[in-house]
Amino acid sequence: FRQIELAAASHAGVCIHGATGSGREHAARSIHLQSELHNRAFVPLDCRRLPPSELKQALVRLLEASADTADTGTVTSLQPGTLYLGDVEALPRDLQQMIVDSQNATSETGSTSDCRVVASTQCRIDDLQKSDSLIEEFFFLLTAVCIELPPLNERGDDLQLLGQALLEEM
Repeated sequence: FRQIELAAASHAGVCIHGATGSGREHAARSIHLQSELHNRAFVPLDCRRLPPSELKQALVRLLEASADTADTGTVTSLQPGTLYLGDVEALPRDLQQMIVDSQNATSETGSTSDCRVVASTQCRIDDLQKSDSLIEEFFFLLTAVCIELPPLNERGDDLQLLGQALLEEM
């Protein structure tokens, strides 16, 4: 929880590592909701399930909307605040470069209204870098803050709270 609070206080990229069902997207949403970008959209993209053409189309639209915010200075709740890339190891290298280029362009203009990148993976991010699944600049963009989520079987105290939340939701 402390790592989530620290991540929310910064505008740096975040990588969340954890097994399926460990709450990676929930952690990303918590970071977004506690950050200064909470009044803008949280945009989840599942890199493993979406075909590369759809991923590219979605990223182009999101990055253009983020650039429009930086250019005009006007912010609406429909503009992206946090881009969540689920299973980032499946993101094609050309799309990784597109994200890096957009982040670099925003930092060169001095604008802070760009879209924050939060990614999650089931693999260790260092292993992805070594296997050349991630380009170097993208790796460094994501690893400013790394959060490791233990699997649920190691979080016994959370199971009761999770069960209660599920019952209330149903």
